[in-house]
Amino acid sequence: MLQRFSLWALVGLTLAEWISIGLIVVVVALLAFLIFIWLSERTSQAPSSEKQVQKEEPAKVEEAIVSPDDLTRIEGIGPQVSLLLSDKGIRTFEALANTQVSTLQEILREAGLRFIDPSTWPEQAQLAAKGDWDALQSLQEELKGGRRM
Repeated sequence: MLQRFSLWALVGLTLAEWISIGLIVVVVALLAFLIFIWLSERTSQAPSSEKQVQKEEPAKVEEAIVSPDDLTRIEGIGPQVSLLLSDKGIRTFEALANTQVSTLQEILREAGLRFIDPSTWPEQAQLAAKGDWDALQSLQEELKGGRRM
């Protein structure tokens, strides 16, 4: 008898087994392709993150170069309040002059220092930032504990 020649029989696998192997190969190839795309997108985003870090670093360096002012020269600010303001990012006369009184009151309230009145601090700080020490001295002579009398 003549036997039919079959490639499937030659290898020893049935047609169903070959189809299963083919599907597995396709799925593995698809997964490898998706992983490749995911990794390539991830690496293409990394340089932009590094650029953002590089852009942010000079600003931090500039902040470090600016030396803090002695905020205790403002009538009504002692060492404890000066440290508190410094922790909140208010380290210079200019920064204090540009801070709203309501913001200062909130900072003091959060620290449990409700009895301190910061209403004249921005005005005093503005004079100090300009270096107008005589005008600051005159204003402070009118104050008691940082409050107008």
